[in-house]
Amino acid sequence: MQKPVTVRKKSFWIRVRRYWQIYLMMLPGLVLVLLFAYLPMAGLTMCFNDFNPILGIRGFWESEWVGFKWFEKFIDSFYFGRIMRNTLLINLAKLVCGFWVPIVFALLLNEERNVFFKKTVQTVSYMPYFISWVVTIALMDAIFSPTMGLVNNLRVAKGLSSIYFMGEQQYFYPMIIGSSIWKGFGWSSIIYLAAISGINTDMYEAAVIDGCGRLKQAWYITLPTIRPLIVMMLLLNIGGLLNSDFQQMFCYIGTNSSLYSIGDVIDTYVYRVGLTEFQLSFGAAVGLFRGVIALVLLAGSNWLVKRAGEDGLF
Repeated sequence: MQKPVTVRKKSFWIRVRRYWQIYLMMLPGLVLVLLFAYLPMAGLTMCFNDFNPILGIRGFWESEWVGFKWFEKFIDSFYFGRIMRNTLLINLAKLVCGFWVPIVFALLLNEERNVFFKKTVQTVSYMPYFISWVVTIALMDAIFSPTMGLVNNLRVAKGLSSIYFMGEQQYFYPMIIGSSIWKGFGWSSIIYLAAISGINTDMYEAAVIDGCGRLKQAWYITLPTIRPLIVMMLLLNIGGLLNSDFQQMFCYIGTNSSLYSIGDVIDTYVYRVGLTEFQLSFGAAVGLFRGVIALVLLAGSNWLVKRAGEDGLF
């Protein structure tokens, strides 16, 4: 039998009084989410009008209402098919090639018994996460430069020709996916290591008595135990299939027009039409379109996961 609304409200405030310290710690995060995630949603009205920035904040409700004009313009545009294809292909490739890397890395690191070596490797692995994409792309350009790069110098020393890795389309996907994995796998592995550290050690001791080696312990104990976390992370990644890393893509293709045909994604397109061409309403409409599709992908994948017997996000 469901509890009455008044009883649920009373129990909520009882929990707040009892655990007020925890709720106080949550308060800054909640305020940030409200200010930067929910409050800006009021500005989505500009997706349905011809926003006039001269009017200031009044432009959100006083600009001319145009309905779904900008959405129709985006779908009918020459770039729609190209940027949707590029966005999905790049993010699917990142998901397929990179999702399992932090899981395997966390499993391997968990098997290391030398604490100093383990902590050193873990620290070194997630340091690239804090390097901006501007610096990362600059380092890649220096390493793979066709004239002074280390890789091409080694190729020339072996009698091979120099290759412009950063400018040729055939190397675009390996460079984008490889740099993304290198930059993020160490940081992503932290959450898996935290989950692995919470597994009851009695299970491993019982497995040793039954004759299980390290590989079988990882396969039959570690992976099944952290499977709900893996499923949750997979769902979040599927929900972000249209959310490319703008800094990475902009820094990589920003100065090379020959890569736009395979590297122009929704994020770079929104920047180009929304800010450089000053079509604010059009850019906002494209961003909202991406958000709606992402919500559909997330809800659909969550439904499939729950039908398969796993715990979804909601």
